[in-house]
Amino acid sequence: MDNKEANPVKSYTGIRPPALTLLCLLTFTWSGISAFGFVLVYVLYDGLLEMMEQSTFPEQQELVIAMIKNSDRIFFLLIGLLNIASLTGAIFMWKLHKGGFHLYTISQLLILVIPFFLVAGYSITLSNAIITAVFILAYAVNIPQMR
Repeated sequence: MDNKEANPVKSYTGIRPPALTLLCLLTFTWSGISAFGFVLVYVLYDGLLEMMEQSTFPEQQELVIAMIKNSDRIFFLLIGLLNIASLTGAIFMWKLHKGGFHLYTISQLLILVIPFFLVAGYSITLSNAIITAVFILAYAVNIPQMR
């Protein structure tokens, strides 16, 4: 048995695997929308607070409204910038650059942790933690395909 059969993990070929393409496309979409949304809330923060005080909202939106009311404005800028960093990491991985994995991973972990310090009464949801872990692990599996 030669060395290629003993090690089923393929090394860098210069061709992006379909699974990595899918992961990147999902990250482009989610991180792009999130970055836009968080930066928009940062820019419109005072107006949003004023609007919230004068309006009533459906019960389904109470969690989002409570987060905005319980957060400092800088929180939205930080999370927006971290989503931009996450998007940048995915762009690097799209181009098969290994450093993108590290940028993406650090950004995503900070997105999970920062709210504990900047949002009063914040608790992480299990679904967010699981999705983050799954994406990081899925990207990690593709590291041998990157240079």
